[in-house]
Amino acid sequence: MTLARDIEETWASSRFVVSKYVKGNVDRGFTVGGVDEVVQLLDDNCMQLQGMAGSRFIGPFLNTVQRWEQTLSLISEVVSVLNALAYSLRTDSAIGGVLQVGKFKPALRATVRQFPAILKKERKKRNQHKSCN
Repeated sequence: MTLARDIEETWASSRFVVSKYVKGNVDRGFTVGGVDEVVQLLDDNCMQLQGMAGSRFIGPFLNTVQRWEQTLSLISEVVSVLNALAYSLRTDSAIGGVLQVGKFKPALRATVRQFPAILKKERKKRNQHKSCN
């Protein structure tokens, strides 16, 4: 299953570009750049996985495809929140200002607080999966 291996290699080597954001003389925190490329990659990979899932030969690969669909969905959610945070930093919108979780809207605050645990859990799952192969 070359496509799933290609997707895994692509995401294993992908990195987010994090830049310090300064407005005037005020350090506003950090923003994530290059999000457009990540979103395009997500869309491409999701379409490829959907094509695989629709194949009549998916049987032995179904678990791998479903795992990648879940992982890419999580990445998509994280990118969406990072985009919202970056926008709020640039525009001083209601959720923005200095990047402090306490100033976010309640729903966004809960999501942001869960990020470290979610990412740690996903890394642990990925490492366990690699050690099983």
